Amino acid sequence: MDDDLFNIVMAALAKPRKGIWNYQTHKTSELSRRDVQRHMVGSQKFVISDSLLEHCVLASLSKPKSLLEMCELAIPAFNNMWIEWDEQKRMSLFRHHTTKMGLIPDDFEWTEDLWSRRVGYHIWGDTGVTHSHYSQFHMDESGQIAVPPMAIALDNEKPIDSKSNVKEISGKDGYENRHLREQQKELGDDLVGTFYANEHKGSLHLERLYLQMLPSLHNAGNMVLPKKILDEDKIEHARTTCRACAGDMRFLIAAMAMLNYPHTVKERKTEKGLPRIAFGRSVPRNELRIVELDLPKPNGVTRYERMFKGGGGKKRRHVRRGHWHTFIYKNGDRKRKWVEEKWVGDASLGTITHDYHLKSKGSK
Repeated sequence: MDDDLFNIVMAALAKPRKGIWNYQTHKTSELSRRDVQRHMVGSQKFVISDSLLEHCVLASLSKPKSLLEMCELAIPAFNNMWIEWDEQKRMSLFRHHTTKMGLIPDDFEWTEDLWSRRVGYHIWGDTGVTHSHYSQFHMDESGQIAVPPMAIALDNEKPIDSKSNVKEISGKDGYENRHLREQQKELGDDLVGTFYANEHKGSLHLERLYLQMLPSLHNAGNMVLPKKILDEDKIEHARTTCRACAGDMRFLIAAMAMLNYPHTVKERKTEKGLPRIAFGRSVPRNELRIVELDLPKPNGVTRYERMFKGGGGKKRRHVRRGHWHTFIYKNGDRKRKWVEEKWVGDASLGTITHDYHLKSKGSK
């Protein structure tokens, strides 16, 4: 598979001075690099197919209320996973549909030369917390792998605060508790994309989503940060990250919700590409799974606004993934509990293949 990003990233991590843009040579960056290598090798690896890409783009353009409903369903299928896509294809679809819907003017000047060929995210969650971290990787115009200085923490159900165990930046210009909410709203505009933020300005549902996201320090970011970070630079690193990830969180919420939707099927990519060389060494040949979708061709965003409301008639037999659930008692107390995965639905209606049951290409 010649077009995957994951294996190029692994080659870059093996030769960071050649492969990682702005790699910093110090003890912390080297320890972080090794940890990222170990963590990524053990991840479940997926590629969003072009057919699923269009569904995700359209679903991500839904109204904030629907996007928030998607977020509740967008729990990553695995605690350690990698997902990537053809970014130029995604941006072409995005341009087509946003222009068609009148969300972006016809005469808008798109900077196609700045579009990365592929974008990938390493997604992981920690035991005992309710949020996941999303760390972006992409190939820049020089051919090196670029990594934003921070990851994005996303909680699928509730606002992130100082008790959420997120390794947020702090200090005079960082995330001081009394300013945390204001900074989340400011950074949220970039994370969902400024065009989307402007289109839905004043939406309480969008503001709620902003409070569920927060830039977070992580090992991949440590590779491109100096050993000592000045207080005045901390918030700027967060802004740089949000600009680099602009619109991606909205897209990823839609993509993760799609993966959890009962009509999703996945096929294992079996063919292998020719051997490659990058950054002076052989590129690994880890296998990635192609994620497909058996929904009908999308017809506007209205179907997605209905799709994730839940309820309705009987469902085919399928695996319900493990997820956090908030129980609200009569006295007003709230308690969060992890609900383990289980088989649910009516087997007489058929069985749905989820991503825990991956189908080899050509299999029935």
